[in-house]
Amino acid sequence: MSPRSIFIFLLMVFLITQPLYARQRSSPRQIERSIREGKELYDANHYMGAIDKWTEVLKQDPWNEEVKLLIEKALKKYEELTAHVELGYSLLDKGELDGAQNEFGYVQEHSNPGDEELTDMVNRGLEAVGYARRDRQYGMLIDEGDRHLEQQDFDAAISSYEEAHKFFPEGGIAQQRIELTRERMLEAELGARLRGMREEGRRLFAEDKLKASQDTWKEVLELKPGDEEAGLYLSKIEFKLREQERLLEMARGYFENGERLFTEKRYEDAIDQFENAIAMNYQVKRSRRYIEDCREAIRRREDRARERNAELVARYLREGIKFYNLNQYRDSLAQLNRGLELDPENTQIREYILRDIIALKRMEEKVVLPTSPFYKLVENLKLLGSQAYDKGEYQESIKYWEEILLIFPFNEEARISLTRTLGKTDPALAEEILAGMYRDARQLMERGKKREAVAKLKLIQEVNPRYRDTAALIRQLEEERTVQEQEQKRVVTEKDRRQAERLYRKGLDLYASERLEEAIETWRQALEFNPEYVEARIDLSRAESKLRNLQRAAAGITAQEEEAQDELKIRIKKHYIEGVTFYMNGLYAEAISEWEEVLRLDPENESVRTNIERARKRLEVSGAQGSS
Repeated sequence: MSPRSIFIFLLMVFLITQPLYARQRSSPRQIERSIREGKELYDANHYMGAIDKWTEVLKQDPWNEEVKLLIEKALKKYEELTAHVELGYSLLDKGELDGAQNEFGYVQEHSNPGDEELTDMVNRGLEAVGYARRDRQYGMLIDEGDRHLEQQDFDAAISSYEEAHKFFPEGGIAQQRIELTRERMLEAELGARLRGMREEGRRLFAEDKLKASQDTWKEVLELKPGDEEAGLYLSKIEFKLREQERLLEMARGYFENGERLFTEKRYEDAIDQFENAIAMNYQVKRSRRYIEDCREAIRRREDRARERNAELVARYLREGIKFYNLNQYRDSLAQLNRGLELDPENTQIREYILRDIIALKRMEEKVVLPTSPFYKLVENLKLLGSQAYDKGEYQESIKYWEEILLIFPFNEEARISLTRTLGKTDPALAEEILAGMYRDARQLMERGKKREAVAKLKLIQEVNPRYRDTAALIRQLEEERTVQEQEQKRVVTEKDRRQAERLYRKGLDLYASERLEEAIETWRQALEFNPEYVEARIDLSRAESKLRNLQRAAAGITAQEEEAQDELKIRIKKHYIEGVTFYMNGLYAEAISEWEEVLRLDPENESVRTNIERARKRLEVSGAQGSS
């Protein structure tokens, strides 16, 4: 309701009740005093007290306009303060405590304590803010304690809960949380103790200290009756104590088999048997020494194999070079490819293979072999060329022979046939054909295809030796090719040969000292002085093969990694063998627990996974029979 509405309402009440007071009219002085007292109350922020005073004046002087304006002004002030109170309660409901306190504080500052209704609303609001602040702080301390409790930081949790309890003793949550935390502490202490005892029990069992392991697992059962793991281990221990002699005999058998296999030089099989003996804690030190001896023997055998491999690669290279020098390129390729199978990165073999391929390509250009992928195409073109020639269609015949020469510029049969055909044409046609061939030769020269250009020009010469400047062009191109080949092929002097020989001898000394990288570099230098030094190439090939084999071996696992792998393998074997032993004696749950440990160490072991499934089925059957 607006101040004006309130004022009108009060005025109507006054007018209705006016007759009752008509006989009690006050003097002007009394009215003036009441107005002044109302103003004093207004200035003291006691707006309802001022309104009451001024209402009394209106009872005596209903038409006093000054008083009416004063009442309206006081009502506006009061309405403003009540609006702040309402806003304070609204902010309190939303949890905006600072805002609510500011609103209540404003009203408190701008009102008079004598205004009991307004003061009561403000006090109750401030009290509610205080309670909310208390609850919020209390909740934050409880939440902090809960976080510490979740992280099992029990001391910090209790500290937070105790602080909350001191802050608000009447709040029962803190005390409940303290009791819960102490229970959790006891549980954690028991859990930690049980974990330590379990680890100790497993370790003693793994070391075959069966009596000590048995005592530990019994203590676990005392602390936690019905503990499944303790029951399994006690069952395993009872079995092993009962079957000790038989298990010892089995372990002895593994060790003796290992010794026999070692004498037979079956080192990999011997290692497997010695690892089984170690897994059963039998002759552990001797078995480990035997394994080291086996590994050393295997390494020596591999070294010899690497040496043989390098020698074999060098032999294939030597044979390949020999056949290459005899122009027997296919035989050369066969030898070199065998060497490449043994050492795919051998640079010397790769170089001679490339030489063979180039030489074979040049041979094929002269005579197309049946093994060539172009053989059928060339044979068809030859047939068409001959048929056109026999019919007197010389221009058509020329096209077929030229197509062959485009693929194989040095093909002898196509060259001869083309020359013969050109000789049969009339002079004008021959001139036209030769002019076309001459233009083609010029274009080939511009594109840098010197060998093809020379072949085309020589065909022109076979028809007309004096045609234009073909002879001069041929000489020019061949000279350019000779210069280019000389630039590519270094002339070897006697001094170069002596230097190459000196470096070769130095390389032999380095190779004999197992300084392979230095020997390789030295022999490469020797080949720079004399690229055709066959022995340097062969020994370089041998050294490169040997070095690569050694690098591949070195790139394998380190000694520490090998030792770690051995230990892991032995642990896996231990659990596997014990699982098999338990299974064979009807202890299926015990077997499953051992094989599950194998899977933990070797998750990809599918055969063990199958064993577990089989044991579970047996366990279900035996359980069903026991219940019936």
